[in-house]
This record gives sequence, structure tokens and C-alpha cells, in this order.
Amino acid sequence: MGLLGIIVEATMRTVPLFKIVIHRAIEPESILNSFEGDGSIISRARVTDFLQMAWFPSVGKVVVIHGNFTNNVSLPGDFYSTFIKDVSSETVTTFSGIYDLLQERRNIPGFWALEENAILALTTNKDMGEQSPIYTSNGTDSANPAVGYGWKMMSAHCTQCLDTNGNHSLYYEEVAIGCDVKELPAIVQTIRGIIQDYSAAFPVSGVLFRFVPQSDAYLSFANGRDVVVVELITPMRNDMFSRPKAGLAAYQAIAQALVNNF
Repeated sequence: MGLLGIIVEATMRTVPLFKIVIHRAIEPESILNSFEGDGSIISRARVTDFLQMAWFPSVGKVVVIHGNFTNNVSLPGDFYSTFIKDVSSETVTTFSGIYDLLQERRNIPGFWALEENAILALTTNKDMGEQSPIYTSNGTDSANPAVGYGWKMMSAHCTQCLDTNGNHSLYYEEVAIGCDVKELPAIVQTIRGIIQDYSAAFPVSGVLFRFVPQSDAYLSFANGRDVVVVELITPMRNDMFSRPKAGLAAYQAIAQALVNNF
């Protein structure tokens, strides 16, 4: 028994197989100052099927990832997402130690340096050892634009993951809050104000904005409205229950501001 009772029959809504063509570019954070008119963020969201932005405030850059669906499944390309990927035990152990040392010393500038690596991972077309491009067809190389089946490009999985490495795992805290897209200007200004008062870094995927069109699905972020999902992915301490992470004041202030004000 559950909220919906006992389900004995279900009807699934499906769509024909499709591909997506995804472009990536680094743009200055000044694009966050323009929300209306041709070329603005909101206008882009309305004419693309897939739009995400990773904002890195410390370096004043935004990685814009956008794409459109196509029913032409014969279009060359079989790329897939590596946003969540398999990693070696040695790599996880190394990064777990680095992240925890930076946090122990409250070395926010050190995390800012790691943001540059995150930007490279989101935009590079070449393999960087353990850090492969976010879209690839062979695990090492990418292309811009990248073409692949929708279910491969917009989802990712791993079997040997960051958080399955025993005592040397690398854990993350994820906060994702859906807000009406019309609130985006105020959201950006709110986050800017908070990180001016409290030092913080976003070394995994920046401050991530995902744009979701209005949906009639009851459990969707976007039920009845166009939504921007604001997502913060931040590294935890190795001893996550008794050692506070660096930048905690900023992360909590941002989450509470989004929940209470938007």
C-alpha cells in the first residue's frame, strides 16, 4: 500500500525515438544581467528543447549547454553523457583527500581553482585522463555540437562511482529547488548578494540552472508553470556528520532564500 493504493494497471506515455544536438559555449556572466528581448536567457529557453547554464561566480563565467531534438535518428552521432561516470579507486581516493584538506583549511581560493577544471570538463573536446569530456562517444573525445540519442545525452549512470569507494569515497550534497522562471533575475541578485557576504565555491558544476517548460505532470517541478531549477552540488567532508564543510553558511543561506522567497 502507498499513497496511490495498489496499482494493478498503468498507461505510459511515450514518444518516438529521437536524437538531440547539443552545443556548448563559455559566455561572460554578464548574460545573467539580460533576461528579456532577443538573445536573452529566457528567450533562449523558449526556443530550445534543452538548456542548462553552469555559473561560476569566482571567475565570472557561464557555461551554456543547449540543444534541440530531432526525429532524424539517422543523423550521425552516438554520444552519451559522462556527467556521472565511472572513476578509478585511486582517483576517488586522491580527490577525496584533496577536497577534505581544502575544506579543513577553509581554502575557498583552492576550490576556485578547481572550478576552472570543472569548466574545462564541461567544454573540452579532448580527454584529460580521469576527466573525460561531458559528452563523448568513445570515453575520450567529444565534438561540438555533439549528437546522440536523447536518453543517452540527458541522463548518466555509473557502476564504480565517487560514493562507492569505501572509507575513501567522495560524497556530495545536492540541493535542487524549482522556481518560476520569471523570478530568475531576483534569484541571481540574491545569490550574488549572499556570496559577497559569505565565501563559497562551486567546484563540481557551478551554480547550475536547468530550464524546464510547463508540464501537466503532478509531481513535476514545472507543474503549471515554466521553471528554472537552481541546483547546488557541493562536496561533503570525509567525516560528514561531525566536520562542517567550507562555505556552509553561503550554501544554507542560498537554499533558505530560494525556499522562502521564490
